[in-house]
Amino acid sequence: MVATKEVMTPEQVADYLQLDKDTVYRYIREGKLIASRLGRNYRIPKENEDVAKAVEEVRRRTG
Repeated sequence: MVATKEVMTPEQVADYLQLDKDTVYRYIREGKLIASRLGRNYRIPKENEDVAKAVEEVRRRTG
């Protein structure tokens, strides 16, 4: 049996983190979020530690 990882699109991550999707794409370009590119689309592992870090950063900024 092959284990599959749950992945999210940048749009899903933006919704999850309550950010603009352009911010998520910028985080990918800057290396703040690890993402794989499939054709023209990015996929971000849901268990990505960087997603958790980004959530903490957003929560810290918003108080």
